[in-house]
Amino acid sequence: MPWSSCIEQVSLLLFLSSLQAGIWPEQFGQAKRLAVKTVAISNQKLWSEYGLQEVEQAQYESGSEKFTATAYRLQDSTAALAHSIWRAPQDAKPSQLGQLAVETRPWPIDSRFAHAKLSAGF
Repeated sequence: MPWSSCIEQVSLLLFLSSLQAGIWPEQFGQAKRLAVKTVAISNQKLWSEYGLQEVEQAQYESGSEKFTATAYRLQDSTAALAHSIWRAPQDAKPSQLGQLAVETRPWPIDSRFAHAKLSAGF
């Protein structure tokens, strides 16, 4: 998937997630969603500090490529940015996905970003 298409898809995802109950759409670029589930969290006290509202994980497939995406809907954009920084690997580098995105390998593997009230990773 070309970078411009990825950036457009991430922007569209963020917009659509604000309109619907779930976070991940049925189709993400060329990839079709195979499964979606709510993720259980282990440390309620920590997550309440972030104002966690929802965690959703989806598996996608496009041809022979498969990837898993996890998104955290938090109370506000500050919490989403803090979560994204907390979860980013130490060797992460700036990504072309967006201003608040990092990656350890090119999209869609090992990328993280924060936008509005969402923090997501692939």
